[in-house]
Amino acid sequence: MFMHYFALALVLAAGLGYHMVSRGVPDGGNRFIGVGMAYVVGFIICMICFLFTKQGSLAQEWQAISWHYFLIGIMVPGVEVGFIAMYHSGWQVSKAALTADVLVTSLLVLIGMLVFGEHLSLINLAGVLCCFAGVILLER
Repeated sequence: MFMHYFALALVLAAGLGYHMVSRGVPDGGNRFIGVGMAYVVGFIICMICFLFTKQGSLAQEWQAISWHYFLIGIMVPGVEVGFIAMYHSGWQVSKAALTADVLVTSLLVLIGMLVFGEHLSLINLAGVLCCFAGVILLER
């Protein structure tokens, strides 16, 4: 149960920090090199954390890595540079993430149903519609 709430707290803290820092990125310079540098720092932090959490040798851990992490690596720069570009194009920090997250989540609900056979109850559908209504009201 601890990990359940710790994971949520980690996502919340990192998400808040991420958007606050992304909003403050100054205009100018190549955003891709900046994001690349951020991932070098992230790599170093991950390797330090790996040393404290590893369960086998580096070779064993390396062999256990899923190809999904490669795909995540392809997607991440789009998310990072996309949010920075949203903020630089005038999106407010209070609206950008919510709008993007509601749209992504709504598409994931549809994908979950069509691809993974997940079911959506009427109350879940009402929740998704409320999210859309919230984004529309937020943009007015």
